[in-house]
Amino acid sequence: MRRLKMSFTDLSTVEPGLLARAVSWLEEVDLSSSQLTLQQTQAVLRAAASSRQLKKLDLAMNDSLPAVKPELLASAVLNLEEFSI
Repeated sequence: MRRLKMSFTDLSTVEPGLLARAVSWLEEVDLSSSQLTLQQTQAVLRAAASSRQLKKLDLAMNDSLPAVKPELLASAVLNLEEFSI
C-alpha cells in the first residue's frame, strides 16, 4: 500500500504511536478533517519529519494544528514534497 485516505473519518481514538508508524511507511496520506488530537498530530508530524517514504501529507481541517509548535511543523514540511493544512 502506498496511499491512505482517511479524510472525514474520526481517528481521535487511535493510539498516536500506531498512527505515526502507519504514516511513516506510506507515500501519500490524507488525514484531512479526521479529528486528530494534539498528541496524534504531533506524532504524525514527527513521523513525517523522519520518514524516507512519505512524500505527501494532508492534515487540513484538523483543529489541533494551531497548537503545534512551529519548529515541529517546519521539520515535517521540509521533509515532504507536498503538505496541506
